[in-house]
Amino acid sequence: MYDVEQFEAWALDYERDAARWEAEGGYPFGGRTQMMGLVKELAHLETGAKVLDLGCGPGILLGELADAGCEVYGVDSARQMLALAEKRVPSAHLNLADLRDELPSEWGSGYRAIISTYAIHHIDDADKVALIRRLLGLLEPGGAVLIGDVAFQSAADRDAARAAAGDSWDDDEIYCVADELAAELPGVRFHAVTPWSGVVEIRA
Repeated sequence: MYDVEQFEAWALDYERDAARWEAEGGYPFGGRTQMMGLVKELAHLETGAKVLDLGCGPGILLGELADAGCEVYGVDSARQMLALAEKRVPSAHLNLADLRDELPSEWGSGYRAIISTYAIHHIDDADKVALIRRLLGLLEPGGAVLIGDVAFQSAADRDAARAAAGDSWDDDEIYCVADELAAELPGVRFHAVTPWSGVVEIRA
């Protein structure tokens, strides 16, 4: 279950903790920088591209996208995370909301990419499918929904990662399995980064 208060309290330490866990090299944050780079590569970004980050947290990726010349939009449910994102990226359009909520009407559509990293695992599988279907309708032709997270090609891959992680595995998080998403959605591709993480790509 997603605990907004936990993320409010964690906001100031999130970047430091994520970097420390990445340096440790294992589940869940090992390979995080490589995965973020792959998300940006798959987004096919260029100056002026409109990009939405769902679960933008303190705006780490938003800042990189803005630096690349993109018009950036971000949604997060934790007010303190969003305050940090606003400070980091003053040009960003930001909205305090649950990931599943409708976007502000003035934001419109025509996104080159809609990105979510280390966030969508807080949503159950049925809500993931419903959300992705809605997001696909907001993309420009050829655009993509890109989910970078603890994620797997198959349930067997997920179960193997769970066994390897042992007591560190978080049973409260609901990770994407590409094969299961593909049964509900067309055009799903999975790009593995580590045995426990990768990018799910769904194109309009």
